Amino acid sequence: MQSKSEASVAKARPDGRKPLLLYIDPAVIQALKVEALGANTHAYLIVEKLLKEHQATQAPKSR
Repeated sequence: MQSKSEASVAKARPDGRKPLLLYIDPAVIQALKVEALGANTHAYLIVEKLLKEHQATQAPKSR
């Protein structure tokens, strides 16, 4: 039997992606799913693309 900490660890994906839980307005989620179906792609790929585009437009911040 697995310990609680072992059971909660996500299995590593070959592409290196990690899970992320977000709380998003249900209407936005529905629109994202409809868009993904219409584009014959996965919702996470749409979100990932949009986040990368957003990051590219932001000025680098000094730490």
